[in-house]
Amino acid sequence: MKKKFYKIFALSAALLLTGCGTNTINPTNKDNVIVDVSKATNVEEADKNGYFDNKFERIFNDLKSGDTYNTTTVNFLIDTIVEKEVTGTFFKDLDAIKDELNEKEILSKINTDTYKVDGLFSETKFLNAINSASLYGIYPENPHEGVMIKPDTTVKEILGENYKETYKKFIENEIDPVINKKLLAAKYIIEESFSSLGRAYARRISYVKVENISKKPGAAGQLLNNWVKDIQATDGKLLANLPEDQINSSAVLSSLASVFKGVSLTQNEASFSSDNKVYTLTEEINDEVNKLYEDGSLKTDIDVDKTIENKYTNSGAYTIEWGKELAYRNLNAKKISDTGLFTKTTGVDLPDAIKNRIFTSNIKSNIVSLETGHTKADGKKLSFNVLSPETSENGNENSKYYIFDSGTNAYYVVFIDEYNYSSADLKDKVKHEDAENPAKITSVEKDVALIASNISTSGTYSTDSVVEALRKYKVAENIHDEKFYNYVKENYKKLFN
Repeated sequence: MKKKFYKIFALSAALLLTGCGTNTINPTNKDNVIVDVSKATNVEEADKNGYFDNKFERIFNDLKSGDTYNTTTVNFLIDTIVEKEVTGTFFKDLDAIKDELNEKEILSKINTDTYKVDGLFSETKFLNAINSASLYGIYPENPHEGVMIKPDTTVKEILGENYKETYKKFIENEIDPVINKKLLAAKYIIEESFSSLGRAYARRISYVKVENISKKPGAAGQLLNNWVKDIQATDGKLLANLPEDQINSSAVLSSLASVFKGVSLTQNEASFSSDNKVYTLTEEINDEVNKLYEDGSLKTDIDVDKTIENKYTNSGAYTIEWGKELAYRNLNAKKISDTGLFTKTTGVDLPDAIKNRIFTSNIKSNIVSLETGHTKADGKKLSFNVLSPETSENGNENSKYYIFDSGTNAYYVVFIDEYNYSSADLKDKVKHEDAENPAKITSVEKDVALIASNISTSGTYSTDSVVEALRKYKVAENIHDEKFYNYVKENYKKLFN
């Protein structure tokens, strides 16, 4: 602990002395050149124009003239302070919290079409981009190519088991600063504005989207009606033979998503789909492509549906069969379900009308219980809290378990796993659980940290937390470099009040 404490003050002493005057930090070897060309031939005329002026002082000042110098300095300060400051009740398992936040942040960086070839991830494309932009020099021996990134694919599955070591520089420079600012703000929120956690209306939910298929009207509603019946039945297929610890809201709705997409089906899911004649998104692709064929051969230009042909050939850029393969890949990658701890303003991809029913103080009245046919070890029936629609279909009792949204032309099933996240509830839970076992890392304490992290980028929390941290270590009074002083004064004005 003392080592970290001294590290901060050593940093302060190096960077920070006085903000007045025209002081400018330079390296002690500022007059040394990086490359000595004095003895090379034909350089005299060029050198008069300064083409070979590569002294450390010039290189260093060129770096400082950009924003990188200032942001890197602030990030280093924050990273160092976070090591010391982000501790205590809600950050007992800081590594687990950082891993969860890092996973989301890295996935958001790599899971884009920019780094894909024919719908599959190319690590080489990603490496080329980050190495050319930041000169990381990351060159793994066998880059991962052709990786299908599905909604539940992890970073390890994309970049390999040892990605943290391979991408150490990238993570330190581009991921850690983002996460550390969130953690610093989260700590600030918990200590200075705990009541804002309750106003975030945090909810732990799972949901799935089942869109209407225009050529099969009613198919989506029929699927959901049959799904509810199967879940409720004692001999239902979808929950059959599953261990109790695997029957949770995330698994149940992920299963429904697989059935609707028609991909990666278990034997029970395939049986349910067959018995109930489920029309899947995979079948939609097959039916559209089949319309381009007749008796095994492509139709003539006169008979072919040009809209479908252009869709699966990119207007003649490739063959229909290749277009079909690309459509399958896109379907595999398509995200129609999600699970997690969400707040009112961050994270959840749902229509506003549905979010308004979730993120409200009146949520309890918007929930109905879906009792399954599965009997738990304690002899009770397993049930889920489900978000109900404002109005259900007349004569269809099962329609209270799913919501239709006309704006997206889709049905949504939303399971509400936990909604008691008011600031008073959180304080009571923490007090009770800490009294039971103060050394234990409890789920509610981790939830508090994650809720605070979720809302850390809203309002002025991010800036205020940095100001508070820099004030604690007397940064404003001790800046020794004019450019950095001006940057801090412009971006963290409260520090100088």
